[in-house]
Amino acid sequence: MLPLLSTLAGHVAQRTALARLLTVGRPAHALLFEGPVGVGKATLAGAVAATLACLRPQGPDSPHPGDACGDCRSCVAMGRGEHPDVARVEAQGRTIKIDQVRALTPRLRYEPVLGRHKVVLLLEADRLGEEAANALLKTLEEPPSRTHFLLVTSRPQLLLDTIRSRCQTLRFGPLAAEEISVVLAAEAAQRGQALDPALLRLGAALGDGSISAARLRADPAWHPVVTAVVDAVVHLGLRPVGHEVGQVELLAALIPAAPAPQASATGDADGDTSPKPSGASKGKGMDRERLLVCLDLLRAVLRDAVLIGAGIDARSLPHAPWAEALQALAQRVGVEPLASAIDELERTETESVYNPSPQLALEATLAAMARHARAGR
Repeated sequence: MLPLLSTLAGHVAQRTALARLLTVGRPAHALLFEGPVGVGKATLAGAVAATLACLRPQGPDSPHPGDACGDCRSCVAMGRGEHPDVARVEAQGRTIKIDQVRALTPRLRYEPVLGRHKVVLLLEADRLGEEAANALLKTLEEPPSRTHFLLVTSRPQLLLDTIRSRCQTLRFGPLAAEEISVVLAAEAAQRGQALDPALLRLGAALGDGSISAARLRADPAWHPVVTAVVDAVVHLGLRPVGHEVGQVELLAALIPAAPAPQASATGDADGDTSPKPSGASKGKGMDRERLLVCLDLLRAVLRDAVLIGAGIDARSLPHAPWAEALQALAQRVGVEPLASAIDELERTETESVYNPSPQLALEATLAAMARHARAGR
């Protein structure tokens, strides 16, 4: 499906600026799309590539300025992913290699074959190896005519300063939960499915502004994970000492390992390594990726319990289906001990880089959280 600026979610200011550049301005030969993982940077860059290549792009007086027409030969080829003038470059293994950059040279040497402009879409640009980065820099210093480079990254600080200085930068922030909900519902409709409203709200809220993260959290396969995390929180301080070992083992079995980054119609492929439910990945123990997922989920449940304890209407919160249990937890333990439990999670996340055993780290954290809960009774 051909991405169009006017149909994408969120980032109104950035889309407006791009539409203006594409219709009445002159886009820089290199654009840098930087921001958090999974907020739609790669999709937006794809829409810009489609417009740059389009033979009949929408003008400033059209209903959707800056959009590709969607009907010309260039747009048809772009929609099929077979455009001879649009090159997509992403990491092979851990890095983008110099051979990949050198392979672009023959394509950039000649005039466009099908579209108005040639476009190089460089995903995860921060993964450029040193030689590849220097080779790209030489091309950016003397860009071929009618050629545009679109660099996408969630870690711009890892790019060479000399590369960044030659790019016009567009910065992106997290999407609002409401915007994410619209995207997830639309994706489900395209698949002929209907997402459970509670899961949709939960996924959008827990996605932390990222479409790709929210997509995973809204997946029904994540429901057992969330249920297990909520169960661990609402029973804080009620179960015997040492029960944490079994809880961690259960969570490790439920949360799969992280897959390779994947692209989608509405999300990014720029470094997202969030775990995705998959039965084949289960049972490999608690690693750092699973630990960070657990910490995020535990923190979200505790935050809702604190808000409920402070009198916030539970119906507006992500974990509304468990409002009664979280209300009981807040009344039993108190808001201050729950806030202390959140502090334990923050401390564990900070120290996770240096901790050699994620299993023991989470067990110790759950034990400390239970002590705070018992002290609050």
